[in-house]
Amino acid sequence: MDIQFRPLGKAMNVAASTGLEVTYVYDDLIFADKSVFIIQFDKDDPNLLLLFFNADCDAQYQKELTATMRKSAVAENFKLQFAGYFSVKENHIRPK
Repeated sequence: MDIQFRPLGKAMNVAASTGLEVTYVYDDLIFADKSVFIIQFDKDDPNLLLLFFNADCDAQYQKELTATMRKSAVAENFKLQFAGYFSVKENHIRPK
């Protein structure tokens, strides 16, 4: 079994450059405070970070965050690519 090395600290620096806190990290995903965006490591290119924004994120705020993260990504030797949107929905669990 091959374990893929991911420079998590550097990618977290990219996310933190926005001033938002990194609230959760799981495998190849980094979640920002209030689920504003998610960064994912590309499965083929270790120097590429995929950026997903919450579908409810204001367009101007998205542009500002992207510009900030692109600068930080370059400083950390990453490429940052917008990859799409995501939505968060409530999970309705029925009581037993």
